Formats: sequence, C-alpha cells, structure tokens
Amino acid sequence: MIVILFLFNFVALNFIVVLSLLQYTYSAGGQKINKTSNKVILVHIPTRIRVECQETRSLQQNRKIARKQMKLKLDDFFNGQNSRNNQKASVAAAKKAKTKARNARRQQQKKQKKE
Repeated sequence: MIVILFLFNFVALNFIVVLSLLQYTYSAGGQKINKTSNKVILVHIPTRIRVECQETRSLQQNRKIARKQMKLKLDDFFNGQNSRNNQKASVAAAKKAKTKARNARRQQQKKQKKE
C-alpha cells in the first residue's frame, strides 16, 4: 500500500512531500506483531532521507513517531548547526563544561585547605 502524505514542518520547511510505505515485519513480540503491517517507512522524496519506525504494535502510533523523527532529520539536514538537536547538544555541552570547571575549582580549593 503506497500513500503520499503532506507534512507541514514549521521549523525548516513550509511544504514537504513524503512517501509513506507499510511493510510486514518480523521481530520480537510473537505472532501478533508478525501478522500485522505495522512498520512505517517515510521517504522524503527531494532529499531521499528515509525513516523507519516499528516501536509499537499500533500503526497510528508508529506513523506519529516516524513523522516526528522525519521532522528532526529534515531540521538537521536543512538547518545544520541551527537545528533543534544541535542547539540542545551545544547547551548540554556548555553545561557539562561549566560543571567540570566548577568541580576542578572545588578540588583545587580542597587541596589548598589541606596544605
């Protein structure tokens, strides 16, 4: 079954054409998951970015998760350093560096007190 979906991404693009495919899959979870078409594959046609999702047994939830993953990948592709993931990573790295510097300063103070 092939369905063409249109997603609106407010972060990077205004209009995205995505090809959606459903697939039978085999994985842990027993007979029930093996009998259903619950794997969602989204392909962004202009960039050929591909996202696959089979996290739950529900097709609707897998579609929702796959769309979120697609938005994040497209945001990374088009915005690069200004993408949401990279901004979060840079904030986390700055916080970690600040904590490391504070801990080093405290260790230095403890050594000075002992002497």
